[in-house]
Amino acid sequence: LIEAFTNGMLNQEESEYFTKKGLVKILNPISDDMVVMRPSLLPGLLKSIQYNINRNMADVRFFEIGRVFTDYQEGKLPNQPYMLTAAISGRRFPLSWNADNDTVDFYDIKGRLEQFFNKIFLDNYQIFLYHKSNYLLKEESIGIKVNDKTIGFCGKVKEDICKFFGIENAVYTFELNIDFLVENIKLDRKYKVISRYPYSERDIAFVIPNDMVSNEVIDYIYEVGGKNLINVEVFDVFKGVSVGLGNISLGIRMKFQSNDRTLNDKEVDKHFHNIINKTQHKFNISLRN
Repeated sequence: LIEAFTNGMLNQEESEYFTKKGLVKILNPISDDMVVMRPSLLPGLLKSIQYNINRNMADVRFFEIGRVFTDYQEGKLPNQPYMLTAAISGRRFPLSWNADNDTVDFYDIKGRLEQFFNKIFLDNYQIFLYHKSNYLLKEESIGIKVNDKTIGFCGKVKEDICKFFGIENAVYTFELNIDFLVENIKLDRKYKVISRYPYSERDIAFVIPNDMVSNEVIDYIYEVGGKNLINVEVFDVFKGVSVGLGNISLGIRMKFQSNDRTLNDKEVDKHFHNIINKTQHKFNISLRN
């Protein structure tokens, strides 16, 4: 991503797409384009994207770190958190004869967010469906929590907002509160020896509702899986008549391994079936036939 530096002041209409309450108005603005302090970094990034598109640079990857100003009340200072915001748009790969011409989507921005968390060793975050944003599409937006505190959001910017800023292409973004991030980053690093004993894998496919977040299932499997469950990942997602309207089939692969001995098939199967039974009971979901 390329770092951007955008103006901290916006016009009234730009700001109201992101919030209409608690805006910090400038008492003596020098122009109509700079009458309120920004409630989000995203408006500035959208204007930067539009500027680049107008100059035939439609494949953009921006981020910005800076303060935003929210929740102003008469006689009180507004909230002024440091935020990290990223915005991407355009093709997934540079134009080339041997590259697909696909455009970026929700999973591109979510993948960058997860890579960032891995880089800063933040592994205790939870993802949940988020429907309250003024500017993110409900069907493609998620929230991020750490220790039950919401630290940010990720998703697709609504089409009408993109058009307001003169952008025809889809834009995907994430926003993170850096102050909350810093509170939860653990600087101590712990390392463990890689086991010299072989691992065993087991696959299962659950039929879950469309609106269920797969991370809820993954987190619960880790919770009940025991010490020999070392990895859980989604390897397949399927929609179709065979799994029912409004459902998806979620293929999950589990890896079992011990640090002190080779696990036999009987005990791996015992752990595996225990996980299946508890997960089905917890979420009231079925197995795919």
